[in-house]
This record gives sequence, C-alpha cells and structure tokens, in this order.
Amino acid sequence: MGNRALTNNKSMDNLDNCITSLYNQEKPLSCLVPQLSISEVTRLESLRRYQILDTEPEKAFDDLTRLAAHICGTPFALVSLSDTSRQWFKSKVGLNATEVPRDIAFCARAILQSSIFIIPDTLADERFATNPLVTSEPHIRFYAGVPLITSEGHALGTLCVLDRVPRQLQPQQLEALQALSREVMAQLELHRHLVDLVSVNTKLKLAQEALQESENKYRSVVNNVKEVIFQTDATGNWTFLNSAWTEVTGFSITESIGTNVLQYVHFHDRQRAQELFEPLISKPKSFSQRAIANSAYVFQGAI
Repeated sequence: MGNRALTNNKSMDNLDNCITSLYNQEKPLSCLVPQLSISEVTRLESLRRYQILDTEPEKAFDDLTRLAAHICGTPFALVSLSDTSRQWFKSKVGLNATEVPRDIAFCARAILQSSIFIIPDTLADERFATNPLVTSEPHIRFYAGVPLITSEGHALGTLCVLDRVPRQLQPQQLEALQALSREVMAQLELHRHLVDLVSVNTKLKLAQEALQESENKYRSVVNNVKEVIFQTDATGNWTFLNSAWTEVTGFSITESIGTNVLQYVHFHDRQRAQELFEPLISKPKSFSQRAIANSAYVFQGAI
C-alpha cells in the first residue's frame, strides 16, 4: 500500500496536466456522451436546484469519500456530479483535479444505470479501452460507481471508486458502497433544504422590509392629512388615530387609544351613532359623524 500511495501521489500532477490537455483539444473525443435529451434537460434542472456545483469542500462529503476508498481499497474515490459538459467533483480522494470533461467521464455512463455500474477491466471493455483516462495518466483499469438518484428519479452523479489495476469488489464492499451512496444523497438533500431555507428567509426578509416601507409611507400620508383618520375594534374602541385627531379635538392620541368612539360623539347624536355603528361591525363602511370636542367638526373613518 505504501508504494502504491507513492505512485498515486506522483501521478496526480501528471493527471492534472492530462486533463488540461483534454480540455484544450479542438476536436471531439471518441467517447462522446449523447446529445441532450428532454430527460437530460430535466435532470440538469434538478441538479441546478441543489446549488451544489462549484461549492467549497465539506467535511461531511469528504468523510464519506475517504471511507469509500478505505473500504474498497482503492487509490481513488469521488463524489462526482454530472454537469452539462463536465464531471465536477464535490469530494475527491487521490486527485488534485476538480473536474474532467464529461466526454471521457465514466460517471456519464454510470448515471444511465439504476444501480451500481462496474467496469472490472477498462482495457477489456471496448467502450473504454481508448478512453484517455485509460490510455494515459492515471491509467484507470477499474471503476465502480453508484448513481446518486433523487426522489424524483434523477441521477445527479455518482459515488465512485477507481483503481489502476483490474479487480472485483467483494459483496460486502458493494453493499457498503451502496450504503455510503445513500448517505451522500442524504447530504445533498440536506444541502438543498438549507439552500431552500435561506431562500425562504431571504424572501421573507424582503417582504417584511417592503411591508415596513409601505407602512411607513402610509403613516406618512395619513399623519399629514387634515382630516381625522381612525380605526376601531368591534366594540368601538379606538385602535388607531392620525395626527389630525389631536389638532382637531385637542385630545392626545395616547389618552384616546382604547377609549370608545361614543365618548367623543355629541350627546344629541349618540343614539344615531350607535345605530350606525352596530351594522359596521358585520359590514364595514364609511360614515361621517359630528363629534364633541373643543370645537365642532366632522370626522371620517371606518370600522
């Protein structure tokens, strides 16, 4: 294992150089993935909703990737997500590169499967024998990837392990890899829920700010008109009075809030005001009424 790890470290820089050259090729590679279908467009839309691409490394994902490499005894392990034209690595063991062209990615094939996808020997498989990742650094000879499938059935990518020698995984290793893939998917779902929560909180904050701005504008207008504008509860007690109340009646808003509207109605009009007020409880409408104050006046309002 020591010599193998040393070889792996020496090849990492070579692999990065190899990947860079693949991105710079002008002609398409021989193992292109199919053109986008309707289902692929839907899958990509699902991936976008997770807002996971190009995010920083996270310990929760890295722990699962390291555990996959350890259990399977492979020098490489990845949490790999299939974007439009690239395979991006959310987590990686044994690689410095953060992505490879999707044209050559084994995971581009793996996401088309419903269960684990295994290539025991890439040179013995005509689909991959000429793949640049097989014929040059890092000379991948073995691949096993479990698709990361959402509850809607969209494969976002894979949890995969790779080796430079042909091999098979034991049944216990396959079971463990599938169990780890479910944990990776759980982390992805948690990330999406957190993103959704942040989005909801942001929208709520913006709505509250807009409501406050609207309230401030309303109060500014209301407090600058010369007529009394008020609100009462169902029993006829004042719940809001604008500044004109004090200017017109001489009563302060503070001492008036909570008192009953009939206290301020001229005694000759109280019976009529009572008759007007009772229907307003069940069917709000505007009305005018004379009030008793420092001077006679007419005020307008709504219940």
